[in-house]
Amino acid sequence: VTIALEQPAADDARPPLLPGMMVRLFIITERHPEALVVQKRALRREGDRRHIFVVREGVAQRVNVEEGLLGELDVEIFPPDGSDLVVGDQVVVVGGRDLEDGARVQATDDLGMPLDATPAKDMSTASESTEAGQN
Repeated sequence: VTIALEQPAADDARPPLLPGMMVRLFIITERHPEALVVQKRALRREGDRRHIFVVREGVAQRVNVEEGLLGELDVEIFPPDGSDLVVGDQVVVVGGRDLEDGARVQATDDLGMPLDATPAKDMSTASESTEAGQN
C-alpha cells in the first residue's frame, strides 16, 4: 500500500514529518451506518459470550450481544436473541463488573450526580450510563 502525505505549510504550527518518523493511521474497510454502538468498556465477557447491562426504570437488565466492528473506543453490537435493545437505551459503562441482572442502579454523571430517568443525549456526558447510538 502506498500513501501520499502532504507536508504542513511553513507557517503551520504542526511539525513536519521527517524520515524515520512513525505515523498512526486508520484505514476504513467497512461501514455500518445503522449499527448500535457502545463504548468498549461497557461490553462484558464470560467465556465466549458477551453481554451489556441496560438500565430500565432504575434496574439493570442483562442483554446478550454479539460483537461487530471495533473502533478505537467503541464496538458495534448485535442483540442475537431478538431482544428489544434500541437506540436510546442507557448502557452501564462504569461499575458493571460485579453487577447482576435485576440489581437496582442509579445512573450518575462524571461528577457523581444522579441523572434523571431520561436517556443520555450525549455519550460524553455520562460515566455510568451512555446510550446505544448509531455509528
